[in-house]
Amino acid sequence: MKETSRDSRTIELKRGDAVTSILRVRLLLGRLGVCGITLIATMALTVTGATAGASTTKMPTKWVSYFPTAVGRTCSLTLPPASTPEGTNIVTTTGHEIETLTSISSSAQGKVFAFRNTVSLRESDSNPADKPTIAPITATQTLKYLLLSSGTVEAPLENQVSLKSEFGFQGHLILPSISSIERGQSDSATVHFNFSPSTPSGDAQVEAITKGHVKSLIGLLKIRVSGTTRNSLTTPSGSFKDLIGLRETLIRYTVQNAITPQTASEIDSELMIPARADQRTTWYAPGRGVVSVWDVSSAGRRVIENTVCGK
Repeated sequence: MKETSRDSRTIELKRGDAVTSILRVRLLLGRLGVCGITLIATMALTVTGATAGASTTKMPTKWVSYFPTAVGRTCSLTLPPASTPEGTNIVTTTGHEIETLTSISSSAQGKVFAFRNTVSLRESDSNPADKPTIAPITATQTLKYLLLSSGTVEAPLENQVSLKSEFGFQGHLILPSISSIERGQSDSATVHFNFSPSTPSGDAQVEAITKGHVKSLIGLLKIRVSGTTRNSLTTPSGSFKDLIGLRETLIRYTVQNAITPQTASEIDSELMIPARADQRTTWYAPGRGVVSVWDVSSAGRRVIENTVCGK
């Protein structure tokens, strides 16, 4: 993103610092699911509230039916390669995700499912001479889901979550109830975010566009969670029925500490570019959790990621 200030300095946040960080958030947050973790946009099959292959049997009416029940169960998901321009080179990110159900407990508000989630990413440069060694990135966090009596699910981001200390989030996502999904309704939530570059040049770029010349961008991110239903789906792990598909859509970034309102608006727009690039739908099956993730690019190319779980 570029911002020309009054003294004609040109400020550019390198994609390696900003956009690649958002990619990592997409891989981490972009999957806030069970046994397969989210960010998104329009597939005819998954229009909000649409039903693909309407089921002739009665679907489960509560989210608890879509969560695994065996503590210790582990699922894995291989993340599809993602490429990001960095100068004249292309940086390709690959990785995998492992998630384990660690506990099921009860609270005054409802049942709590806790998962240990680990995302591992590796980057490779199209010109190894420029970056002969790029250290793998691994982040482990606990994801908790509170199944409320209202039928909705609260997914709190209790701690700052980051990969390579660049992006952090704090707040709560609300997953709509099964009945709301069947009526075509969605839920929205606003979470706090902060972005701190991982390089000296990135620090300088952020300092130049923030109030007080601090090294972090801070602000709010509004996310809408919607869903759809599907009668059946077959993956290499088996055939599943009565599925729920969830989609988290980035609605708006609001940077709060930019040096001017115009700068804030330009940064907000730049941060939204990757969010509009593709759509992701995460499919949940009764008693199993996430079984598949469909990622559709703006060009219409579909990538399907299927989870592999232990018994």
